[in-house]
Amino acid sequence: MQKGSGKKKNTNSSRLTVGVLLDSVDSYFNHRAIIDLIDAAEEQTIHLVFYLGGILEKNKAAGSLSFTYTLPDPEFLDALIVFPHSISPFSPQKAVQDIFDLFPLIPIYSFFGEIPLYYSIWVNETPALESMIKHLVEDHSYTKFALLCGPDSPESISHQRQTIISDALHKHGLTIDPSFIFSGSFSELDGKKTARNILKGDGDSPEVLICMNDQMAIGAVKEFQNTGISIPEDIAVVGFDDVEENSSLPCPFTTINFPIWEMISTVIERIVSDASGETKYSNDKIEYPAQFMHRESCGCTSFFEQKTKTEETFIPLEQPRSSHGILKRQALLRRSLEEVIEDCIITKETVTFTEFIQQEIENLSRSGNLTNSFIDTFSTQWTVTLLQHQDFDTQVFINALFVDAFRLLIQIKMKAFQRIHSNDLGSLSFYQSCNALLSQKISMVSALQGIGSNIPQLGINRCLIVFISQEKPDMGELRLSYKEGVFTDIPDGGFITFPIKTLVDTGINSIHTPLAILTIAHNNITYGYLVLSITDKHFAQFSMIQELISQIIDSAMTNNLLSTHIQTLTKNNKDLSRLSVIDEFTGLYNRRALYLTGRSMYQLSLDNEETSCFIFVDMDGLKIINDTFGHQEGDAAILALSNSLRKSFREKDLIVRYGGDEFVILMVNIQEAALQKALTRITIEIDTYNELKLHAWVLSASWGYVFNNDFTHAKSFDLIIEESDAKLYEVKRQKRALKQENATL
Repeated sequence: MQKGSGKKKNTNSSRLTVGVLLDSVDSYFNHRAIIDLIDAAEEQTIHLVFYLGGILEKNKAAGSLSFTYTLPDPEFLDALIVFPHSISPFSPQKAVQDIFDLFPLIPIYSFFGEIPLYYSIWVNETPALESMIKHLVEDHSYTKFALLCGPDSPESISHQRQTIISDALHKHGLTIDPSFIFSGSFSELDGKKTARNILKGDGDSPEVLICMNDQMAIGAVKEFQNTGISIPEDIAVVGFDDVEENSSLPCPFTTINFPIWEMISTVIERIVSDASGETKYSNDKIEYPAQFMHRESCGCTSFFEQKTKTEETFIPLEQPRSSHGILKRQALLRRSLEEVIEDCIITKETVTFTEFIQQEIENLSRSGNLTNSFIDTFSTQWTVTLLQHQDFDTQVFINALFVDAFRLLIQIKMKAFQRIHSNDLGSLSFYQSCNALLSQKISMVSALQGIGSNIPQLGINRCLIVFISQEKPDMGELRLSYKEGVFTDIPDGGFITFPIKTLVDTGINSIHTPLAILTIAHNNITYGYLVLSITDKHFAQFSMIQELISQIIDSAMTNNLLSTHIQTLTKNNKDLSRLSVIDEFTGLYNRRALYLTGRSMYQLSLDNEETSCFIFVDMDGLKIINDTFGHQEGDAAILALSNSLRKSFREKDLIVRYGGDEFVILMVNIQEAALQKALTRITIEIDTYNELKLHAWVLSASWGYVFNNDFTHAKSFDLIIEESDAKLYEVKRQKRALKQENATL
């Protein structure tokens, strides 16, 4: 079956619902893409649902935030847009394939990344990068280059860019010193760190720093300037993305421009076309060219840049040269501007000009380069128009027109800054209030009430907090429902429940604004998810909201468990099952119990200055048992070890099946002599079991432990688990070494 061909027609023909898989709202590139997606979707009457699930590869495994990517349901979506290099920067093709396999019946559109078998829209960066290197080498005579890369793997976009840059430099007989290649993760902080590393260098410094995105480049520029280094006089800086945030820098920013608006418009239009049946979904590969934008941060003077642009701009429009798409649009804009001005000069009316300016500001804002494009185009046309009209009265009129145009630009920018300032104040107040909540030991109901009372400060229209039902993991419990100016509903029981696949109790289409879905998770424990409406393109603080709410809920959950503590949980297995802390196979506690109850037990032992001990146990030879006797016998061995551990420890000790054949035991208020007796009991119980000769295999286990009696310099909960695990594997290593030594005798 063709991918997506089995999708049933949308029952609501007037409104499509399209999911978007994106890691976060944090990066400048993502911010621009989300805004353009919202604008394009509004033009096509599409309802967008953004699933913001973080990066799939965190320590080579999906982080807890990726729970978000399990929430899209094909029953409620007409299409899915995926940013593969965003959610899976190391292996975009392989990692996202698992996600794609979940949606065989709806069309999937890959944005900014080519994925086999799926409709893909991507950017050809090679000509732009080669132009950039040629310009830096030939026009500026740079020979010492530094690179700030992003996530690096053979499939990563950063690696591809690095390869193109290296090949282009090689054509000029140049290479990059390995000490000048820095790694990053596309954050502004990476740029600041790289700038500090360059400044600390003892040898030659690079002449130009090429960053794999503008966000890192902006961080580098800020750090250089904070230490008195001038851009570009002391070091040139080049970026990628051409985001509007570059306008905040003292000098225009040299970068690579991507036609994001055109690409997003193409995807949205294709989704509508496929859904209507006008076209049939297919694995088309749509390529757009990137454009090298040389400005002052690479060392160009305003005169040099303007001269180059003037020479390149007036290419006849009838010549179909796609690599000059941006220049064509600039030429078309300048011609249109010239026609509007001439009409205004004749009629002496300004309304047409004002309307034209407003429309062009909106259009230019979609390019990610509003300020620079506006100044370049309108200042040039201002000068040209004055030269064409020499009489005094007309020149006064022309000056008035362009002064009004720049005043309008400033007004729009000021309104945007005021809105950002207002949002920042609300976010700061929310941040302070939530941190005050975190400092208190409050119940879950009190935590949700505290969150609900502070949400109005954020300027969000709708906010829902949904917990995963402990009894039915496929069901959601509505714990908080906020609607601006109407109500905040926080029930203390009798929660509204609904299938999680619907996301919202009334269905995702009941909220007409675009939605953002974010996981509520902390310390690798997932509690549920947030549903936030996106109103007036206001979403920059979503990651902060997600993190704070996750921390508060995690803290409240811990406090709830502390109130009953481990003895109460032990006496009531039914309650334990409801809390999902029992491993069904062995009957021991599971990993969730360790990170919820175990963390609380450990913290309480520190508060009371009581000793504690973490023991990490691992079965020896499970793979051999499975391979030789079958997995059923392997399961029997795991159960046998579980029973031996259960008999070896006190009732109040927390015995956890950590995963597979690994176990963790937490003991509090324990003397070291009593600990040694417990470890001896493990050996006795295993030996007793083996003497029964119930199976052809022999039960064996190894363990390592950490005993804690230092309350002044206490280690963290996670660090102690890692340390006990490390001691276990040292024991196993010694066992293997001894076995090999005996084999050679």
